[in-house]
Amino acid sequence: MPCKCHASTFAKLILKLMKRFNAAKTRVLYVDQSAQNLLTFKASLDSQFDVRLASDDECDMDIVHRESIDVVIADNNLPKKSGVQLLQELKSNYPEIGRILITCNKDINVLIDAIQLAGVYRFFVKPYTKSELLQIIKNLKSDRKKWSRDDVLARISST
Repeated sequence: MPCKCHASTFAKLILKLMKRFNAAKTRVLYVDQSAQNLLTFKASLDSQFDVRLASDDECDMDIVHRESIDVVIADNNLPKKSGVQLLQELKSNYPEIGRILITCNKDINVLIDAIQLAGVYRFFVKPYTKSELLQIIKNLKSDRKKWSRDDVLARISST
């Protein structure tokens, strides 16, 4: 068991590294079957975030495997499975990635599934504004930083 002075130094080092890591641009993966929606999304948010696009729900998991994605935003209307199913799979394999669902209808069952099964951070009904989406992504990232910082501190203090 390390002494408390080493644990404190280690905690400060971890927090410093986390701060440096979190300063990087948030990497957002947007999944939608519409090429126009994909292009519009990229044009709107590429200056604030490191945007990745996927038009097929099979391709997006390849991107997640290959790259360090922070947030996945998925349209619910995908060709092979719903956005809820995609985000549920993502939650099982990559629980640390933030999940947002976008849909064109206000079906309460989709909302319930999105929250209960996929653990989405937010649910949007089209149309939405760029400023709404920007704020939600920033809030999600900020909450994730706080959660991971608190988790690191809790784990270190319990040793």
